[in-house]
Amino acid sequence: MEKSKLSDAFSMCTLMMHDAVTDFYENLHDEKGKPITVVEDVTRKSDELKRRFLNELQMVVDITLEFNDTDGK
Repeated sequence: MEKSKLSDAFSMCTLMMHDAVTDFYENLHDEKGKPITVVEDVTRKSDELKRRFLNELQMVVDITLEFNDTDGK
């Protein structure tokens, strides 16, 4: 894998993380735009954001390992 492909993969993962934060913010509000106040709902939405972030961070690690396994080729 070329370094430019590694960089592209990093870009994709960070864009997905950005999308996850945007979705999280939007999901913290009801359909009328008012912030949700139920702690359990906020906790569930926070857990979903953490899961999405951890998946993308793991992808960054995995793609880096793949890059190193192929000696950057």
